[in-house]
Amino acid sequence: MKTYRHSLVFSLIALACLFLAACSEPADPRTAPITAASPDAFKEWTAKAGQKIPAAEMREFEECVKEIRLGIMLRKEASGVDPVAWKLCEYINGKTFGEVLLLGYDTEAGAVAKEIELQRANMQKIEERLNGPGSDAAKAPLRDHYAQVKDNVEKLEARLKKAKARLAELQAKK
Repeated sequence: MKTYRHSLVFSLIALACLFLAACSEPADPRTAPITAASPDAFKEWTAKAGQKIPAAEMREFEECVKEIRLGIMLRKEASGVDPVAWKLCEYINGKTFGEVLLLGYDTEAGAVAKEIELQRANMQKIEERLNGPGSDAAKAPLRDHYAQVKDNVEKLEARLKKAKARLAELQAKK
């Protein structure tokens, strides 16, 4: 009878430990699914995660979330603060920290590539005007504008290269 009680008590203690382990949050929020069923739930998750994740990693995560938000607005999936916040939650709810980083860098790379394409088309139009009729003096402001656009394209290309490199790095870790 005594052995039966001991094994029953041991079994109950083991069951309680398993239950508590299953109910407790993982030690690292980067590996658990993000809770973002609503904007408030996401804010709560972010606040809790921010206490456990190094500041530099949280800043990178927040930048990726901004890129996802921007992508939502650029694709006109939603407009206005609340609708965009809800759409963002649809994108990230249940994803891991790493999956959100991947989505953010992928979104950034796509948006930057499109912007480079637009800016290059703008450069081509400026070149046509520079090669067309008109005095050099009249074209001076246009040359300045061309130089600005060219500089912007170079900066965008560097940003695209950086985003693609980080994306490849994250995919390799996956």
